[in-house]
Amino acid sequence: MKTKTKLILSIALMAFLDFRPAYSDVIIMEAIVDSDALNIRQSNTATSNILTSVKKGTKLKIVGIDDEKVWYKVDYNRKIGWVDKKYTQTNVVGDGNYKIVSSLGNINSSGVIYNGIKSTVNNKYRYVLDFSEKAFLKVFDKNNDFVSSIPINYSWAYDKKDFDSIVLAADDDSNFYTNSQAKNIITKYDEKGTALLTINADLLGDVSFISFNNTDKILYSLDSPAKNIKGFDIQGLNTKNIFLPETRVPKSFSFYKNNIYVLDYPENAKDYYSVYYVDTYSYELKNNYDLKSKTVESPAKGSILKNNSNSKTYKTKVFIDKDQTKVKEVNWIDFSDGIKKFGVLEDLKKVDVLGDIDIYKNTGEYVSNITLNDNWTIKSPDRHKVNENSLIRELKGIIFNNNSLIIPVISLSKGGGFSSLNYYSIDIQDKSYKVSQAINFDSSKSLTYFSDNNNIYTSVAKGSFIGLSENGIEKEKLGIQSSNKFNMAYKIDFAENKLNVFDKASYSIGSYDLNGEALKVVYREQKSDLFNYEDVFFAKDKTYLLKSISVEDKKIGIDIYDNKINKIYDKWLITLSPDSTKPKISANKEGDIFIYAKGFFYNRKSVLYMFNDKGYLINNWEKETELARTYDEEPRKQIRENSIKFFGFDKDGNTYISLSTRGGQFKVHKLKINQEGRGKLLKVFETDFFGDLTLIEDEATKTKINKRKFEGIFSGEVLDIEEGKQGFTYFMVKDNITREVRLGIFDSIGDLWKEIPLNNYPDISGFSLDSQDNIWVSQGTSLRKFANYK
Repeated sequence: MKTKTKLILSIALMAFLDFRPAYSDVIIMEAIVDSDALNIRQSNTATSNILTSVKKGTKLKIVGIDDEKVWYKVDYNRKIGWVDKKYTQTNVVGDGNYKIVSSLGNINSSGVIYNGIKSTVNNKYRYVLDFSEKAFLKVFDKNNDFVSSIPINYSWAYDKKDFDSIVLAADDDSNFYTNSQAKNIITKYDEKGTALLTINADLLGDVSFISFNNTDKILYSLDSPAKNIKGFDIQGLNTKNIFLPETRVPKSFSFYKNNIYVLDYPENAKDYYSVYYVDTYSYELKNNYDLKSKTVESPAKGSILKNNSNSKTYKTKVFIDKDQTKVKEVNWIDFSDGIKKFGVLEDLKKVDVLGDIDIYKNTGEYVSNITLNDNWTIKSPDRHKVNENSLIRELKGIIFNNNSLIIPVISLSKGGGFSSLNYYSIDIQDKSYKVSQAINFDSSKSLTYFSDNNNIYTSVAKGSFIGLSENGIEKEKLGIQSSNKFNMAYKIDFAENKLNVFDKASYSIGSYDLNGEALKVVYREQKSDLFNYEDVFFAKDKTYLLKSISVEDKKIGIDIYDNKINKIYDKWLITLSPDSTKPKISANKEGDIFIYAKGFFYNRKSVLYMFNDKGYLINNWEKETELARTYDEEPRKQIRENSIKFFGFDKDGNTYISLSTRGGQFKVHKLKINQEGRGKLLKVFETDFFGDLTLIEDEATKTKINKRKFEGIFSGEVLDIEEGKQGFTYFMVKDNITREVRLGIFDSIGDLWKEIPLNNYPDISGFSLDSQDNIWVSQGTSLRKFANYK
């Protein structure tokens, strides 16, 4: 019975990995003997010992070529030797017709939200602008089912400051509006992402915030410096102007009936409103001087209270250790205002509050003002634990939900290390309010939110976009967040019939079977040290995680896990230089670890570090050009000075560098660096694949065509490098300007054999080869398998 079960499992595994020859081709570069007989020699010289002789028509597997490209290194019946290439014809088995043949993960949807930076809603859809490597507008219906993903190119947006300047709105005809072309230019798109019209900067002024009012079918745009809200009709014509003379620095606005509510900020920090914060539970004192009385907790678990000059200080006696002879006096402060609430005076902390609300009619007439420190007391039911005695509290926006005015408020400690989010729901008639429970908030990310169906949808952390009630209770999630499937498969690796995945959205390291079912997954919640990371490397029996120790100081360390995802140890702290590019990591079969990171290790400035498996620094190179030291003296003489650039690592710990010879030829070298710091040259690759497109004349047709030409400058990033079982090398690169991703497959002698564009697959971050050299691409919520067909 066990034998039968094993047979069934073996058949299933073979079907998954496509072992059947008729299903896909194994790519092999062959040398076909073109002479009556050909000697296979021990080395690449005509006087070398003869290993064997083969007849005409014999097929030899090519695994390499000599530097002069005169001799092929071949594999014949598992014997490695050399043949003179002029006596052979070459052939590549497989025509490079790669197709998607299967997928793993959330195959039917790619609606995961990784980094939601803006959001909006209309009567039919919910929109979230998601920005990882590229920007995609994720569209969901009112059942939160994923509808589509529309790519948008914000060529001007690169960092969080730019992302905060992006604006987004949608109308009930499924058109959406955003400043994709430039910060102060609004483009209108249809539901397929086709541009319909453009509103130019000379009409808009400064674009600070936009919103579409479906009642009058007008797009409103706030010009904050000019204190003006401009309205544009469906043709893009400026038909309305609402001046805001009563405001100081208007930040955003919202419509309610015939009024516009404008969130207004003071011009500088001196105008912040000072309030006091009680860093304990609020208490209601009963029978203060009754020795048998108890101090009971009130319904509100902490309060932020305004500085009331009429407040009174009371004293009460508290018994120590239930011994009535040991009594201490405690000062209490009373902020009455008709509501009896007390706080411990010693625990009061100062808080700065920023923002007011000015109300205008949509004709531009000023109505009134809601002054937050005068008309109502800001209360917060969360308990903050901060090191410093001061917080910053910022009002981040304004929306309407179920006829209530909703204000998202972020609390930040001035010393850093703490942030939370509350929603304040205000009745606009009597100014009464209620406060949601505190929500954890990642202050390094952009806050975005919208109101729909009496819920408030908000991005509160990386990889999470949730629907909340006004009380801050999570009711549903927008976008896929699965504990057993992939949310943002960032790094993948096939090893020993299992799949290793680092999920960027859920911060998890997982091992899966070849059907995508989880074997073991470790999440950030389970391992608190799964924090921000720079790169991940899967070795045969270990997982190496380069993580951010301090984001502000740009310090990285390394955590090492075993093949069961148990942490072994953490090592090494590298302080990155301000100009450091994205660090990379790899390890060889001997256990040596390589880290490419411009920075300092124990005051030793380097760009490439080499550690042994015990964590000791073996070698380091201060500059990329110092990698010339890895060459022997004679080959080093052929390298043009200062021409060496680091390209990347493969999964065997080999280093890839670009360089120029003194004769002006550009090369990409594959080096195996040993513990002595010496590099063995394993392969040389042609370089044009890494070049930029250049307009040249085709000799055959005499027409102008675009062709890649490498001239020593690579404007992209090598995402992944891997060598297949048949000696072919796969490079995945991303253009940093166009953000296009493509895969180059180089044959066993280093010539480009096939280029595969991958622009139709968003969020690609790398790939892995299975045991049949099929290409698995990580694409957000799923993995796509590409196989070669005849």
